[in-house]
Amino acid sequence: MPNRILKESICTSDTISNLSWFEEIMFYRLIVSADDFGRYDARLPILKGRMFPLDADVTVDELEEGLERLEEVGLIKIYHVDDQPYLQILSWADHQSIRAQKAKFPAPPDGIGIEEHSLPSECDVEALLFDYIGNRGEIFGHRVVTSDRQLRIDQSYMDIVVKTPSLTLILELKRGRLSNKAINQIERYMRKAGGYGVLIGCGLAGNFNLEECKEKDIAVITYDDNLNFALVQASSTVKQCYLTLNNNEITENNSYSMLASNPIQSESNPYPNLNPNPNTLIEQSDDRFVVDNENNFEKFWESYPRKVGKKNAQSAWKRLKVKPPLFERIMSSLELQKQSEQWRKDKGKFVPYPATWLNGERWEDSVEHMGAITRRAEPTPNYDDGEPDFIELLEERRRKEAINAAQ
Repeated sequence: MPNRILKESICTSDTISNLSWFEEIMFYRLIVSADDFGRYDARLPILKGRMFPLDADVTVDELEEGLERLEEVGLIKIYHVDDQPYLQILSWADHQSIRAQKAKFPAPPDGIGIEEHSLPSECDVEALLFDYIGNRGEIFGHRVVTSDRQLRIDQSYMDIVVKTPSLTLILELKRGRLSNKAINQIERYMRKAGGYGVLIGCGLAGNFNLEECKEKDIAVITYDDNLNFALVQASSTVKQCYLTLNNNEITENNSYSMLASNPIQSESNPYPNLNPNPNTLIEQSDDRFVVDNENNFEKFWESYPRKVGKKNAQSAWKRLKVKPPLFERIMSSLELQKQSEQWRKDKGKFVPYPATWLNGERWEDSVEHMGAITRRAEPTPNYDDGEPDFIELLEERRRKEAINAAQ
C-alpha cells in the first residue's frame, strides 16, 4: 500500500473538529486502508478486521455509527454495486497521489457526486440557521427571546437551543439523512434540558421511524440541496416551517454568511418606515442623532471580534435606535463577553454574528454559562457628592479609637 498524505490543515479543519476522537481515528485509518482511488469495501466485518485488528473492544455497531457520521459531515460516500456496499473518500484526488492504473474496487455510479458534496458542511448549515433565527427574531411561529449554539450537556453539545416566552426548543441538525439514532439523541437532550425537540436533516433514512417521533412529540424537518426547509412531521410546538437558506456568500474562511429572505415573508423594503404617523417626530429625524448613531455603530463594529455581515448588523443597529445609555451598556457587555471562555475557545468559532447578537439583544444575556465570567459587572456608582464617603468616615473613626486607646 503506498504512503498516504496527511496535511497540517487537518488541525484547523472545521469538519475534522466536529468529529469525536474515535470518528477522527477511524477516518485516518480509512485513508491508509483505501485503494489508490480512495475506495474500500464498506462491509462492517471487513472494516473491523482491516482497521482495528487488535482492538477487541471496538464493536461493529460503533463502526456503523462512525461510518454514518463520516458520511454525514461529507468526508465519505457509501454506495452499492451488485448489492455490496463500498465507500469513497471524497476529495481524494485533492490530497493524495494516484499511482495505480486500475482501482481495486468498483467506481461509484454516475451522478453520485463524489468529487464534492453540493451542500455546505453541517457546521455551516448550523451557522446559517442560527443566524437566520437571530436576524428574524422568530422561528416556527414563535418569538425568540434568546438563542444559543453548541450548549454542552454531559459529554455532548446541543446544536441550537431557542428560548421563547413560553417554551424551549432544542434543534438537532444533521447534514445527512436522519436516522433512528438521532431520535434517541434528541430524546436524551429533551429529557436532560427540559425542552421540545426538533430534528433537521437532509432527508430521512429508509427505516426512519416517524411514528416514534409523533409519539414522543418530536418535530421532523428536512431540507434539500438548495437549503429549502420543509416540515415532515409536526409536533405540539412546531406546526409550520417556512424558511430557506439558499442565498449564501462564501467568506474568506469558507463559511456561509448571508441568508436569503423568507420566500413566504419576503421584504421588498429592507428599511421600512419606522414612523407610520408623519405628524409625530421620531429620533431618526434628528440629523445629529443619526450621525452619532452611525459613529457609535462603527465603534461597535471595530470592537466586535467577528466581522461578518456588516450590512445586516447596520440594519439591526438602526432598528435599535441606540441612545448613549444603551450604547454604553452594549459596549460594556461586549467587552465582558469577549473575555469569556465560550467566545475565546476554538478561535472564536462560537461567537455569534454581529446582527444575531444585536437582534437578540445579547448584551442582556447572563454570562454565567460562558465560562470565565461569572456575572456581569455593574456600573460603578458615583458617590462623589461633596459629602464625606462612608469608608472615609469609618477610617476616621478607627483612627480616633486608636488614638484614644493609646492615651
